[in-house]
Amino acid sequence: MELKERSFDSLSDKDKRKILLSGGGIIFDILGGLLLLMGLLALAGGAGISCLVLIIPALLLIFLGVKKLFWKKEKQRDYIISRLYKQSVKVQKKNGIYTSKEEKNRMRFEEDPLFHDKVMNSVHKNEDAKYDARIHRIEAKKQKLIKGRISKIQSISNARWENICGGKLMYSPVEGKVRINQSETVFSSIKGAELNVENSYRIETHESGKARKHASLGGAVAGGLLLGRVGAVAGGIGLGKTKTNSISTSNFIPTCNHLGVMVNINGFMSEILLISHTVDQSSITYASAQRDAQEIITKLRLLAQTPVPETFPKVEEESSVLDLDAQITEAEKELEAAKADTPKYETPEKYRPVPEEENIEKQGFKKL
Repeated sequence: MELKERSFDSLSDKDKRKILLSGGGIIFDILGGLLLLMGLLALAGGAGISCLVLIIPALLLIFLGVKKLFWKKEKQRDYIISRLYKQSVKVQKKNGIYTSKEEKNRMRFEEDPLFHDKVMNSVHKNEDAKYDARIHRIEAKKQKLIKGRISKIQSISNARWENICGGKLMYSPVEGKVRINQSETVFSSIKGAELNVENSYRIETHESGKARKHASLGGAVAGGLLLGRVGAVAGGIGLGKTKTNSISTSNFIPTCNHLGVMVNINGFMSEILLISHTVDQSSITYASAQRDAQEIITKLRLLAQTPVPETFPKVEEESSVLDLDAQITEAEKELEAAKADTPKYETPEKYRPVPEEENIEKQGFKKL
């Protein structure tokens, strides 16, 4: 091929610069030069800052035209060889030399470094994406198992606890523990429980009365003397007297300002609060709190006498949790194996060299 005859090393620096400036570089330089000339002429004619509209794009075009000259030597070499290969292909077509599409792809892959890098970059990208997707899938599987384990432990732990009065008091017969105000202690630490109540009362006052009006005869006569019959009626109405009888009653209504259960935990007092604001003792709230207090006190006294289990199975030792532990371990091994199986960047089959035997068979078939 012409590429072998005109190898990169045999090219002069002038030829190399010529190739680097080809492919649009010269066009950019010409356009940039024209714009720059127009800008300088406008500047000389007193255009001022407005001439920068021409000068700046001109400089940019000139830079685009010569930027390949500032590339690294290795990049320049690859570009020049790629251009030489394309020129050789054009010469072959001009001379009537044609090759199959498969052979053309293989030759281009072998001799065009830019095309070779483009193909292999695509291979790297695809294999890295497959590797990352595989790792992500296994990590997601592992995280799902870990979350499932945490949820299972929480579920088993919650199932061991029983509650009294809507959760005001909780206890675990399995572990021999009681939970008061989010604090846990063993049954044997309960030394007593008693009612803590602060009662009061409020005064409710009611008033009732009757009003009675009496007509005055003297007033009616005086009115008649002055105004006749109509004056007598007016005088009677205007000069009457009113009597009012009123009765005031006050009721004392019992109330409760505070109600709770004081629990003695090894000498330290902790209160289970049931009422913290004033309510009437006749209300449903007060009656319910009284029942809850009695129920809590009874249960605490019973728990104080209940033996604490010496041993009990840990939540982490439950079979369902151990099964999840085994699955997490397997997922970790799978993840380690997947990470160790790093991507392999193999040349696509259509760009691989044809084996010598297969090439001979093809040539023999063509001769026949």
